[in-house]
Amino acid sequence: MASEIHGRAVADAANGLGRPGAKTAFVRPVATKRRRGRPRLELSLDAIVVAVRRYGTVMRAASDLGCSAAFIHGRLKRSGLTLRQVLDAPPEAVLKEAGETPGTAR
Repeated sequence: MASEIHGRAVADAANGLGRPGAKTAFVRPVATKRRRGRPRLELSLDAIVVAVRRYGTVMRAASDLGCSAAFIHGRLKRSGLTLRQVLDAPPEAVLKEAGETPGTAR
């Protein structure tokens, strides 16, 4: 009985019915889902490689790009690169080894 009353009250609230000023549960429509949390960073691998090579350290490159050092390490790891490869090889060779063309974001 209680669940039937509650269900009806929620349905009435969703349809705009019910007593004015009555406390009812807020019902969010299913079609209006919002993404929560921090927005994704769309940094290309070549921008990361150039910044790391320019500054020589991940911390300074991260500061310049506006991301965290963990973000840079994660992108390099997902691309199959190590920090040593990025610092020692020319940028074009690094991107070719990672299978990415310059200017593409992932």
